[in-house]
Amino acid sequence: MTQQVEPYGWKTKITKEGVELAASYIRNDGYALEKAISKLSPTAARAFGRWADNIADFLHDLCKGWDEAEEYAISYVKDQVRNFLRENTKLSPGTIEEIVVAVDWLLWFVA
Repeated sequence: MTQQVEPYGWKTKITKEGVELAASYIRNDGYALEKAISKLSPTAARAFGRWADNIADFLHDLCKGWDEAEEYAISYVKDQVRNFLRENTKLSPGTIEEIVVAVDWLLWFVA
């Protein structure tokens, strides 16, 4: 008799772990991501540097309710970060999008 593998929940688990790693990375080593962003947009890099701890806090809070959700994906996380920055900062839409793209890159590397 062979054991069946159930794929349900694997994407959620991997994404959650990736978001937790990204939040930790942003909090502890965010300067490296800030430096990478600066190659594309110095304005976005400065904004990211100012908001890095807040973004990390937001990502950690997002993970707290993870078990209640049926499924999370990186696109959902990006939308939530975008909304967080729109509601809590006076950054331009272009700068917000550049930060969201940087967080997206980070999530793809750690997830």
